[in-house]
Amino acid sequence: MKGHPGCGKTELAKALAFALDTVVERLQCYPGIDEEKAIGKFDTALQKLFLETQADQLGTDWEFIRARLHTLDFFVQGPIMRALQYISKPCVLLIDEVDKVDEEFESMLLDVLSEWQLSIPRLGTVPGSQQLSRQRMTK
Repeated sequence: MKGHPGCGKTELAKALAFALDTVVERLQCYPGIDEEKAIGKFDTALQKLFLETQADQLGTDWEFIRARLHTLDFFVQGPIMRALQYISKPCVLLIDEVDKVDEEFESMLLDVLSEWQLSIPRLGTVPGSQQLSRQRMTK
């Protein structure tokens, strides 16, 4: 939706979420925003702490360790990832000030919104929870 500041776009998103008994996930865009801020990133400090505290139990299988470190357990989710993860029902994803982003970021947004899934290096493809529900029902 497009409109002048103060015309009620954000309030409309909040009202819609209230009517649907769900929440609003807000992505506040600004010049220079990157995918990490919108989607999220791996928490390297938490990964390191895990390695230090669990070294005795992890063994030496590097592929197993690498796979364990690159799970959602160690991923700090941004608004887009949180929006994908709502299980009981979809949330309202409010992307505010989208006109302030560069073309590359805008393309990323279009990809995510058209497929309602993310491809994250070392984590893989993360489908939206509603997409997962549909896949389970058709199997």
